Amino acid sequence: MSRQHPKIAFQGGVLRLNFGEYGQSVEVAAIDAGGRFAALVRDVGVVEVWDVASSKQIQTIRPNSPLEGTDHGPRSGPFCVFIESVDLAPDGEQMVLGLNDGSTHVYETLSGNHLARIKEPIGLLPRAQLRKLLAENETERWKLVRCVRYSSDGKRFAIGHFGSRVSVWDSSSREMVAYLQPETYRAGGHLLGPRYGFVTSVDFSLDSSSVFAGTSEGAVFVWDLASGLCLFDAMEHTASIVTLHRNEMGLRWATSLGTVYEQTNGDVVAEILRSDEKWQAARFSPSGNTLLVTTQAGAVRKVDLRGGEQQTLVETACGRGGSQRDNPLAFGNEDEVFAYPCSDSAYRCHSETSVFDCELEAAPIACRFSFDGSLIATESWKNDVRVWRTASGECVGRFESGKSTGDYAISPDNRLLAIGELGHGGGCYDRDVRIYDLETREMLHRFVADDFQILGVAFLSETRLVTKSSSINLWDLRDGRIDHLKSLPIENHSNPLRVLKEGPMLRFSDGRMTVFDRDGNELADVDDVPSNWDLNIECFEPMNRVLIARRFQQVSEWDFVTGQKIGTSTANIPRPQSLPSFEFRRQHRSRSHALLWQVNAGRFLHQGDAPRGWIIPMRLSNDRNFAVIPCEERALIVAIDREEVVAEVPFEGHLRASVLTNEQLVLLNSEGNLFRYTIHLSDQE
Repeated sequence: MSRQHPKIAFQGGVLRLNFGEYGQSVEVAAIDAGGRFAALVRDVGVVEVWDVASSKQIQTIRPNSPLEGTDHGPRSGPFCVFIESVDLAPDGEQMVLGLNDGSTHVYETLSGNHLARIKEPIGLLPRAQLRKLLAENETERWKLVRCVRYSSDGKRFAIGHFGSRVSVWDSSSREMVAYLQPETYRAGGHLLGPRYGFVTSVDFSLDSSSVFAGTSEGAVFVWDLASGLCLFDAMEHTASIVTLHRNEMGLRWATSLGTVYEQTNGDVVAEILRSDEKWQAARFSPSGNTLLVTTQAGAVRKVDLRGGEQQTLVETACGRGGSQRDNPLAFGNEDEVFAYPCSDSAYRCHSETSVFDCELEAAPIACRFSFDGSLIATESWKNDVRVWRTASGECVGRFESGKSTGDYAISPDNRLLAIGELGHGGGCYDRDVRIYDLETREMLHRFVADDFQILGVAFLSETRLVTKSSSINLWDLRDGRIDHLKSLPIENHSNPLRVLKEGPMLRFSDGRMTVFDRDGNELADVDDVPSNWDLNIECFEPMNRVLIARRFQQVSEWDFVTGQKIGTSTANIPRPQSLPSFEFRRQHRSRSHALLWQVNAGRFLHQGDAPRGWIIPMRLSNDRNFAVIPCEERALIVAIDREEVVAEVPFEGHLRASVLTNEQLVLLNSEGNLFRYTIHLSDQE
């Protein structure tokens, strides 16, 4: 029987994700703190125990579950055991396994004797949570235990659960010594997924007196083990920045956790509004004094930031927005001209003279006003773009986009509408751009712009168009013809492009911002720019400023004419460091990173959630002063305080486990190969 990746299966010629039974590589592994034994999971339900010194397998362990053979779980077939996490006691004598049924198993490493099967003690939960979980047959339903960890003295081990909960157990008696949960949980981005609050990292302080936990949203907590008191928590940094605004008075931004920050020129960043709601999308008015938001519950609200008053415009609307491209909210050139989804098939537009609904026949996606604000274009799942006059509410026309809409734009003179075709899937086949006359509704041109998704369309002038797909292309529309003028390369089709009304084009790619004039000539090239695929970027032409939202409530600002960086504004909240830093990752082409928290209780690493084997695990040295960073064909030992490489060793494949002591480094890769090196870290202190 052929072996398949445990998350992928081919059935009847169909590729199915999160299915399959057999693994081809090591995806879960651990090495004890002394580097004696390695436990690795190659087949998803089997642990192989290896003696590191001899590189020989000494034990095989197969945990079982009462769910085996039932229809529980996310797979199409009967339930089978997946080992999701493993850790070895510091002396290597004991091992703890987290399974995909929500249970944790404890074994003697050498003999393979099964010592205990542990389930989360849900009877200790608050009454409301307990009723909910018991109604879902919590005791035996499918769940995950993605992280387990022994304390450095080996006396206890911790288990991460759903709901931001952690249980701590005595290693000898297997009795619970603590059950930890934050009083409130306010974290994450736009949506509450099925793993909201799922603990993906757990650890102890060096003296074993404190317990650290990090969730799938990035929230972290540190508890005192003896008292159960929360010593530290950080959640605000997990919010994404959903909109930005800049004027002569200063800078503002709003987050997905319903918080608004402000920095007036020269002052510190201050929180000026905190809502109890999560915001899926938001948009500042031209003055920055009004905020239009859609909440996670589906309401649309208008917020006056001068007094804090909120007006509910729609109690339950529809609009999938969230990304900058698909933001369902829009303002015209005035604070009182705006639009928002008002139902599952319509937009509502407010202008200075009227309020009207734009019927779409399908769920709204996004809308945008013309240059002068006299027209509004709306996009829905109907695979068309509809244009309306804001003064009267008259529908100018309905314009087909082909196989779904990638992007669209109205020309500066309100004469033309350009629509780029997204297509179905990401395959390489011809995608069209369609040019319509808004007065006659006639399609003037339909031409192939690329063989990939058209993700960007904008007018540079009444007769010049730019499109973005696998490259950036400039087109001339004069004399009734379509002439291709120039192509500009991009590293990835998802890299953002911004076209300003009066100014240049801005291309963002691989940590750089390149400024082009309207003929495609390079004007400036700027380094140290965030390179996330979902960058939130806002341009403010009167001030020649471009704002880019960084992670953890930080906003950087550049002058897009000179390319000069103005600075970075940072909210006064707890935030982690990236380990390694972006500059280090780019220089050394490292293959993994984690979030480093340095708090009073010590140093801790946090990594998030993904299908098993997708995240390359990182672990600090036993003294927490160094980290092992996997790179291409090598591994680097880095001093954390100064992010300096103190040693380099050969390494190949994907890292699955490591241990770093003052005397040795042991690495295990995805092929199950062990790498052992003699190290003298005491010389690097």
